[in-house]
Amino acid sequence: MFEWFLTALSLIGSWLNIKKKVASWIIWAIANAGWIVSFSMKGMTAEATLFAVYLVLSIYGAIKWMKAEPK
Repeated sequence: MFEWFLTALSLIGSWLNIKKKVASWIIWAIANAGWIVSFSMKGMTAEATLFAVYLVLSIYGAIKWMKAEPK
């Protein structure tokens, strides 16, 4: 059930990205953090590491998009 929720968050993040919303990066960051927890609990360290990289990238994307947003 937890994985379905994370998958739904990822899809919502993709949809918001198509709409060019900064919230997409924040939702992806939350989903990526959840995937890190999920994979770590299953002993899947390679996947957890991959999603840690994705987490860093989503935080970076959010920061860059927030700075580029017109005020």
